[in-house]
Parts: sequence; C-alpha cells; structure tokens
Amino acid sequence: MKGGKKQLQKLESRVRELETEVEAEQRRGVDAVKGVRRYERRVKELTYQVRESAFFTHLTLTQTGLCIKLCGIDSLIFSHRLRRIRRTLADFRTW
Repeated sequence: MKGGKKQLQKLESRVRELETEVEAEQRRGVDAVKGVRRYERRVKELTYQVRESAFFTHLTLTQTGLCIKLCGIDSLIFSHRLRRIRRTLADFRTW
C-alpha cells in the first residue's frame, strides 16, 4: 500500500508539472499569435507607405517633366524675342 501511495504522489506531481508545461505552451502560443498580428500590421503599414511613396514619386516626376517642358518653352520664347530684337536692331542699322 505504501508503494502505491508514493507512486500515486509521483504521478500526481508529474500531472501538475505537465499541466504547468501546457499552460506555458498556451501562453507562448498566444504570444506568437500576437507577434504575427503585430508583424502583419507592420507589413500593411509599410505596404501603404511604399504605395504612397510611389504615388508621390510619380507626381514629382510628372511635375519635373512639366517644369522641364515649361523651361524649354520659356527658352524658346526668349530666343524668339531675342531674334526679333536682333532683327529690329539690324533694320535700324541698315537705315
């Protein structure tokens, strides 16, 4: 009988240890799920930032292209005016 009680106590002790291990594993599982959710949220944030950055880069390139075209038009107008002034001066000199 004494051997049976000791063995029963050992088994009960082992059951408590295993229950503690199960609780610890469950906590680790919950923490892992929280970590996954946190990383998923971070991925979504970074994806949004990349898309937003790409959009603003596109706008910047478009604006730069328009500025270059505008500068080209301005220089064309300036050179046209300069040619006209030179012709006018040449006309005055020939008089």
